[in-house]
Amino acid sequence: MKTGFLIPLISLLVVGVPAQMPLLHPGNMSGVVCAQTPDKTVGLALESVFSPVRAPENKTMGLTQRSFLDLVETSRSELEIALVVDGTESMRDSLDSIKRTLGSMIDDLQLYKGPHVRLQIVVYRDNGAAQGEIEFPLKAAGRKFTADRKSLQAAVDQISADAGAPYFPELIDLGIQSAITDLEWSDDEDTTKWLLVFGDAPPYLPDFTEPETGARRRVATDQLIGQANAKGIKVNCVLCTSREEDRHAYEAVLDQLRDFMGSLSSETGGLMLDLSYPDLREAIETAGKQPRVPLHEVSVITRADIDSVRDELSRAQSLLAQDRRLKIAILPHMPLEKMSFHADLPAVQLSTDLRQRLRRIPGVEIASSGLVRRQLESLVSRGVTGEALLQALAAALKLDYVIWGSVENDGQLVRIDSAIYDGIGGEAIVQNTVRSNGPAFGESSNEIVRGLINKAIRTPNDARLTSALAVLRTTPSVNGELITRVSNRPEVESSLLTGYELLEQALSELAGSEASQAGLAEAEAALANAVGPNGDPQNGTGHMLLASCYLNQSAALAKQGNAEAANERMQRFRAALNQAFQFRSRVPSETDRVEIEADFNLFIKKDIAAAVKNYQLMAKQSATATGPNNTNE
Repeated sequence: MKTGFLIPLISLLVVGVPAQMPLLHPGNMSGVVCAQTPDKTVGLALESVFSPVRAPENKTMGLTQRSFLDLVETSRSELEIALVVDGTESMRDSLDSIKRTLGSMIDDLQLYKGPHVRLQIVVYRDNGAAQGEIEFPLKAAGRKFTADRKSLQAAVDQISADAGAPYFPELIDLGIQSAITDLEWSDDEDTTKWLLVFGDAPPYLPDFTEPETGARRRVATDQLIGQANAKGIKVNCVLCTSREEDRHAYEAVLDQLRDFMGSLSSETGGLMLDLSYPDLREAIETAGKQPRVPLHEVSVITRADIDSVRDELSRAQSLLAQDRRLKIAILPHMPLEKMSFHADLPAVQLSTDLRQRLRRIPGVEIASSGLVRRQLESLVSRGVTGEALLQALAAALKLDYVIWGSVENDGQLVRIDSAIYDGIGGEAIVQNTVRSNGPAFGESSNEIVRGLINKAIRTPNDARLTSALAVLRTTPSVNGELITRVSNRPEVESSLLTGYELLEQALSELAGSEASQAGLAEAEAALANAVGPNGDPQNGTGHMLLASCYLNQSAALAKQGNAEAANERMQRFRAALNQAFQFRSRVPSETDRVEIEADFNLFIKKDIAAAVKNYQLMAKQSATATGPNNTNE
């Protein structure tokens, strides 16, 4: 099972939501001393999340695990973005960061959209704020969106922080509604519309009201979602950190803010960037240290140019220690022009089998099939074809290598041609051919893995790939895992691979969406067949994947308010997890076995300490370097 198929542990151990009375804003309390270094993470995020060069490897939190770059890639030709910003005192550092980095964000977006990016700005505060509850600093006629950089920068520069009294919650709900209803959004079907919301405090609770101050909830979350969807607006949220003197109030309502932003983003097709998570902040800070690369118009790049650069890069890679994992995509073995990701096709099952095997190599990251499918569809829709398609895919997903080939069946033998392609030049580094009288997966995959890896290790012209795979010579256990099938029965193996593919594609969709739920249901059917009476009831991998289906279904149903159905799915999840734990010795991957034990300790035994140790071991295994001198991202 791919790490991340189950809900992350951190989402299960969050602080409880406080009682109905909002916390007083600490800025009104006596004896509070501010002693915090200015937080620059919001600015670093704006400088990196839309940049193809500096985008952090850690993606948005949650089940979808998509990046903002993915969202830009799939947007239409025109893009309108309304920045909705908390203008209260606790956001002073974040406001300064936004002012400083707005230009960089626009530069990055224009790499994709050219001049077709227009913005507007809405500032919200709290009830009775001196500068007003809602402010529109961009003085455009009719509150239209604009691409004028000077006007946008001037508007942002004039935003000043105001007191957030009387309580820590703010009028974020009113700010979002004002952006949706009061700005002049385009009606053009070729225009993608976004909100980009920045805040560190949730709205007031729905049933809170205080006549003395007028503090109250203005707009229900469901109403905001309905208004955004009616106009086709995706709500993207950046959950910001707060000042040191606000720590107590911030931490107490953090869960409430996560729920609010998470609902808005997931129900409108947007994303949430949660900067309260230390690992995500660290990834953004690391990405922010990379220099911005100036862009220049270039002439046509020839094959000779590519060969020259590849030779130079190969020499450099042999001298420099790599500081990140290898990222590889595995495509279905079929013509690019006829590429399909239907899970029951032999060529797709082969790619699924190779993907679930090769992800066990330390220091190697395998791109999810859902992400690869969406990116390929996007490139093809823009007219990219032939050899250029592989290179464009590698560039868009920041791939080091692509594994791809063909499957031919003459009625007697199956011939499988596979190759590892360089992500920069698009050339085949190593090639391998397997002939089999069995299916295209299973034992055939064993031969493909052996052939490609052995040839890659012996290939002298790609030092990085050779170094990464050479670790297999010193880790027999991993080497054995690579050629261990998920089942020795072809019909069971086929059902498992179908379920695996459907599950991975479902989890690349928006959590709770129709596409995600349909995919989970199909995956459940295939996996239930694999471990049913006519399948292999003792297959630990099948039960593990089935448990993941049930848990994700339960989470989606709970979010929809269907508690009874969610509980029924949770009971199925526990039963499947029990079975996975019982038969975990038959699971090929050591990391998967540890994850089963971790989830069993957490959900069944309720032994959080033991579960945390398991998850820490998983993190350590995931952080294994690609070679003796390498470290992971």
